[in-house]
Amino acid sequence: MGLKDVWNVPPVIGDKLQKRLATKVAPLKKQKVVTDREWTFVKELVSGDGHVTMKEAAIRAGFSPKSAKSIATKLTNPDICPHVVAAIQEYRAELAAKYNTT
Repeated sequence: MGLKDVWNVPPVIGDKLQKRLATKVAPLKKQKVVTDREWTFVKELVSGDGHVTMKEAAIRAGFSPKSAKSIATKLTNPDICPHVVAAIQEYRAELAAKYNTT
């Protein structure tokens, strides 16, 4: 019995978001600086991968619940916020290397 069987929780992140986050963007070092709230959003979204919606991650990062969904969509759009998408990609890679996962 695998972990997936134990939890039996469907992933929250959909195919559309997966495509957006897989889009090639410049490395974070070449992007503008990620703000504290954006970084908190990145950590909430990545560490809660599959269990936290984008809206929930935005609310936990301190964004208004009324606008959290639209802000989360903007933050994960590589055309609007490539620096946040780069941070998400780098943080995912960092956690994957740390915990030896794929």
